[in-house]
Amino acid sequence: MAALFLILSSLFGSAAATAVNNSCGSWDAPLVLCINKYASVLPGHFSRAVSTDPSITDSFHTTVVPDDATFASIHNATFLVFDFARAKGILGAHPSFNIMFHTAPVPQEAPVYVPELQRLYVTQVSTGLVKQIVIDVSVSPPTMEYMTGDPPLYAATGSVYHNGLVYYSTTGRNGSDPAFVTSPGIYTFDPKTNKTEALLNNYFGYFFNGADDLAIERNGDVWFTDDFYSWLDKTSTDRPALPPAIYRFRPSTGAVQVVHTGLRQPNGIRFSPSGKTLYVSDTGAASGPLSVPFDEIHYTWDSRGPRTLFAFDVVPSATDSDASAIVSGRPIYLSQDWVPDGIQVARNGYIVTATGQGVDVLDESGVLLARVQTPFRAASIAFAGEGLRDLWIVGTGNIARVRWNLQG
Repeated sequence: MAALFLILSSLFGSAAATAVNNSCGSWDAPLVLCINKYASVLPGHFSRAVSTDPSITDSFHTTVVPDDATFASIHNATFLVFDFARAKGILGAHPSFNIMFHTAPVPQEAPVYVPELQRLYVTQVSTGLVKQIVIDVSVSPPTMEYMTGDPPLYAATGSVYHNGLVYYSTTGRNGSDPAFVTSPGIYTFDPKTNKTEALLNNYFGYFFNGADDLAIERNGDVWFTDDFYSWLDKTSTDRPALPPAIYRFRPSTGAVQVVHTGLRQPNGIRFSPSGKTLYVSDTGAASGPLSVPFDEIHYTWDSRGPRTLFAFDVVPSATDSDASAIVSGRPIYLSQDWVPDGIQVARNGYIVTATGQGVDVLDESGVLLARVQTPFRAASIAFAGEGLRDLWIVGTGNIARVRWNLQG
């Protein structure tokens, strides 16, 4: 896909109009075009279709603006710049986007980079036993192979590399198949031996609904989200029995404690570099009924539902001097496209989130700075490579790489 940046320049008069500008700072005009003032004024009778079909992603570039013939060129852009001054530090002089691998048409999640091995691990999520993908980024072009953990991981959707181990959150459990002995929870994977180990697989006898994503605090506590998506994906045959929640788990003692139950479908989760803020996405706009029989399970989509990134203040626990709590949860970003799924936080504090047909880059307060548009629905992301300056994007059947200047 050719890299383009789009600028919409407002013209003064009785009716506002927009036009493509060929100049965007020091970038070459064919490659660098920017959005002027967030396209806050569109001319004439514009419209953006609203779908109730979860398989259809309506995007900003699908907006119909009959009075601006240039607006349609947004559809062909790869990079959209909303804040020119800060985007220079994000994109660098020569940003690029390439689809590196086409894979089986199944959802792909939990990309995680192991710097000592220069390998990126990606999981595939389906109702069958699937292998993990291993990408060697030390060679050019990168190579891809498949491997299976011992014992195999099933439906892992979240990941963090910490102290030589990959920590996975898993969402699936198939009670009718003896091959799947794992339950939703927290597992470790040793990339040097391929050994996996269960750290947490129940809440006082209850199965977790589906541990979707996790983040590790500086003291080693594992914070994770638990939502209903394993039931909707049919990777779990156990109907949800617990409320959607955010949990804190201490591996050294085995203690797990609920810390928040106010989000409809808590999903992506990450700490800020300082550890003083916890970002969690609520993706409840993509949901589904729980009361139907298993063979009738289906997704529903309501653009009016939660599609929001929240920021929580991390404070000392009032009852446990060794633990943290979260307070002052506040919405900071309403996804412009689909829902904010996978989250990463850059070294400078910028938030990067997979949102439908692309990836959004936000500042710490949730202001949109730039967007990478993708020809597939992006599910999850990971920084990798030299200096952690490459961003890998995974989605159903596709694995892509962005080369820019933002450092993980």
